[in-house]
Amino acid sequence: MIMMGSQFWLPIFFCGIHPASDTSKLNTQQNCCAFNFCIYLLKKHIMQNIIIERTFNAPIEKVWQAISNASAIEQWFMPSNFKAEKGAHFQFKVPPSDNWNGIISCVVTNLNAPTQLSYSWTGDHMGYMTQVHWKLSELDGKTKLELNHEGFQSPKDANAPNWFESHTEGWTNF
Repeated sequence: MIMMGSQFWLPIFFCGIHPASDTSKLNTQQNCCAFNFCIYLLKKHIMQNIIIERTFNAPIEKVWQAISNASAIEQWFMPSNFKAEKGAHFQFKVPPSDNWNGIISCVVTNLNAPTQLSYSWTGDHMGYMTQVHWKLSELDGKTKLELNHEGFQSPKDANAPNWFESHTEGWTNF
């Protein structure tokens, strides 16, 4: 399952439209300006998340190794010098392109083997930091994996790259 989450309710709520309320009032003339202002706030300041859930027919320890061991990560994702230690600095590296040096810099921020792993994620091409969270749980002899890559900002203008969209495509294909 893939869900793309965001904090839509916050600006709408401040405009007097709560997400649980009757949305028919969005069509009234008196709320038109407030609604348009809310849409502007959403486009300008929204933080977007990529949430992916997968269930593997494998024990939790095997799935944990796939996300926490550098040589295993390289087999399904990209080369890295990952270390499963809180505070460890590491990088994912791919060949550079015209507009990117091919390096994603990360720091392990949370580690609770074999169920939780989090790290910061930034590249010189992005200009801001995001967070990747992995959560594993046992489910009837299988392992449920939840990935949450959060903190993507909306592009500042129409010509700016949309990192949320490109990362969604990348994570969807893992």
